[in-house]
Amino acid sequence: MTDSSEEAAYIEKLYEYGEQLNNAKDKSQNVNDYQGIIDAAKTSVKAKQLAAQLIPKFYKFFPDLSGPALDAHLDLVEAEELGVRVQAIRGLPLFCKDTPENIGKMVDILVQILGS
Repeated sequence: MTDSSEEAAYIEKLYEYGEQLNNAKDKSQNVNDYQGIIDAAKTSVKAKQLAAQLIPKFYKFFPDLSGPALDAHLDLVEAEELGVRVQAIRGLPLFCKDTPENIGKMVDILVQILGS
């Protein structure tokens, strides 16, 4: 478990990454920001919840990071914390909307979730 100052630092950094990506004209140039979001998905509960919003939002701009991004997001879907799981499941439709080739994979994931 991280302490509150560490958690605040993760959250602040995530907001910074999200803001930089939102403001970027060519988002694909901000690979380090997106990688930072993916990495933050392994930190505190609140950071995981925020990462669960940001990963699918910017997913389509980073095809080279699609594997790690999807893996990180699926870890969030399987997280112990209910709030993290709910936020991650809410993000699944964005993967389909922005990249239709993921529809089959998302259907498989939802079937697994419903089966467990």
